[in-house]
Amino acid sequence: PATDFKNRTVETRFSLSHANWQGWEGSLGLQSETAKFSALASASGRADTVPTTRSRATALFVLEQKKLDLLTLSAGARIENVERTPEAQFALPAREFDLLSYSVGAMIPLNAGLAIVTSVSSSQRAPTTEELYSHGPHESTLSFDIGKRDLNIERSKNLELSLQNTRGLIQWKFNVFVNQVTDYVYGQVDGVKVNEEGELDSDAEFTQRHWLQAGATIRGGEAELSYNQYGEGLSVRAFADTSRGSLEQRGSLPLQPANRFGLDFAYREGAWRNSVTILRAQQQERLAASENFVTPGFTKVDVNVTYTHPYHNVQLTWFGQIRNLLNQDIRLATSLLKETVPQSARSVIVGVRTNF
Repeated sequence: PATDFKNRTVETRFSLSHANWQGWEGSLGLQSETAKFSALASASGRADTVPTTRSRATALFVLEQKKLDLLTLSAGARIENVERTPEAQFALPAREFDLLSYSVGAMIPLNAGLAIVTSVSSSQRAPTTEELYSHGPHESTLSFDIGKRDLNIERSKNLELSLQNTRGLIQWKFNVFVNQVTDYVYGQVDGVKVNEEGELDSDAEFTQRHWLQAGATIRGGEAELSYNQYGEGLSVRAFADTSRGSLEQRGSLPLQPANRFGLDFAYREGAWRNSVTILRAQQQERLAASENFVTPGFTKVDVNVTYTHPYHNVQLTWFGQIRNLLNQDIRLATSLLKETVPQSARSVIVGVRTNF
């Protein structure tokens, strides 16, 4: 209630598909976005959190694909110009970024349904308004955010490799990736307590969070195994994912996700769709130097029942959900408030939705 967050955005995207040209098929496009973002004190209108800033982004992109005898090639590229301009009354410097991102990939079929998929990409990202110009209390995260006006473009080199089977009753996919990032932007909570004016106060509720940059490496993998995932009757899906992130000579990345695995049981018959999902998240103890809270593991069970039928000229879907059936104390390792604010306890939701 102490801060008014406002974000007004207009985004446009035009794409033009072209005829087959020497085996290549794809599209060219233009994308633009204008935004006005602010987080000002409700009472005074001061830029206590984020000053009013206008952003403009314009990008040209191309996406192409070509089928050869032994594989399918894909390629893409995007050039973009981004401007961030605080309103003159705040006396802050404007920033402009020229970005280039591109990727090359291939799908190599081994037999019917079985394929290797790989991609190599280079991507660039401009720092956001909040990362550049924040300087004030953020009540929803209980942090006093301090941006860095001279942040550089974030540059990432990425490699991804998958092995997948997409045919038959039993389907599966294994995926691994590694991202090497230059000037990775992250928020470091330093444990210093300040009041809403940014003054040191050991009894205050806000903790300083500085936006900084450093080299980073992020790597991980995903796996999924399913039986009859899209057909009638019983289906089962098992899944797991993990990731590791480290900062150059600074230990682990802050706010890393926990390792997760789970099972999804579903039954489909006619208009009925029923499912039970069991998700197990392990204890997350890969802490950054500024962190000290080890997130405990939890088991989350969700139940979902739906019934869909036509009504005049529309489709009605009646649904019932039970979330967190076991009423676990769930704390997300990726949340700044994991020590003080758990996720929702057991909840029941019933409703109806329509498609027309």
